[in-house]
Amino acid sequence: MGKFCFQTSIKCTNCLRTVTPVINSILEVDAWSVDLEHPNHLLTVEGDVNANEIIEKLASVGFAATPLQDLNV
Repeated sequence: MGKFCFQTSIKCTNCLRTVTPVINSILEVDAWSVDLEHPNHLLTVEGDVNANEIIEKLASVGFAATPLQDLNV
């Protein structure tokens, strides 16, 4: 199981309402969360998922995601 962290353009609870069904539709995702308080609006995803799939799915509903190398950002 992998763990990925992304800087995103998810900024509020309305944004979360939009992305929740999209991320939940990815079968390989075991868990995910968004830290709206962090300046980079961090999305953390756990599971056997491809980072590019997360980026593409979020882009399909109008959100940007950039993978981060350092999980301590």
